Amino acid sequence: MKYLLAIDFLSLLLFAFFYPVLPPEIPLYYSRGAVEEQLAPLIFLFLPIFFANLFVVLNNFLIASFFSDKDPFQKLLHYTSYFLITAAFYMFIKTILLVV
Repeated sequence: MKYLLAIDFLSLLLFAFFYPVLPPEIPLYYSRGAVEEQLAPLIFLFLPIFFANLFVVLNNFLIASFFSDKDPFQKLLHYTSYFLITAAFYMFIKTILLVV
């Protein structure tokens, strides 16, 4: 959980640092054809971080409710959470660096 809070804080810090140079809309929907259809409001930049947080909270609930301390599936859920947090942070940074 400390890792999640550190990534959240770092994301907010990076957003605050780059906010003056970020445009009001960012490219987020790459599968759409036209450039205008790919744009989303700036606040949507936090969607990957939000869904990673939601998934980690769900994983922690499942771990606390259904698994013992020595269950190998518990480790798998922990590693999945770390991977999703890291991937969401990577997408966040990649989108900011693409726009700036």
